[in-house]
Amino acid sequence: MFQGSMTIGDCLCNAGYTGMDGGPCTACPANMYKSSNGSGGCLVCPAHSHATPGSSDKSKCVCNTGYYAQNDVCESLPWIIADFGLSGVSVESLEAVSRA
Repeated sequence: MFQGSMTIGDCLCNAGYTGMDGGPCTACPANMYKSSNGSGGCLVCPAHSHATPGSSDKSKCVCNTGYYAQNDVCESLPWIIADFGLSGVSVESLEAVSRA
């Protein structure tokens, strides 16, 4: 048997949405996320990253162009990748070339 909420105050916003318990829920704005149900606020994505509205987890925050994920933050790409739009080139291989 399904048991529903007894009062409107029992209703919670889903992850990716925020609002008071029992009240209307609104999607987290762009570049923010919320990974739990309830009335908690949305959190800002890490620096140099972005997310679509209604994002439900920090993993939805994607590094901006010119940055790559490193230890849970977005680090600046070496100038050669950012300036020339190279893809499929690892930072490690560029560092090895620059030392040669």
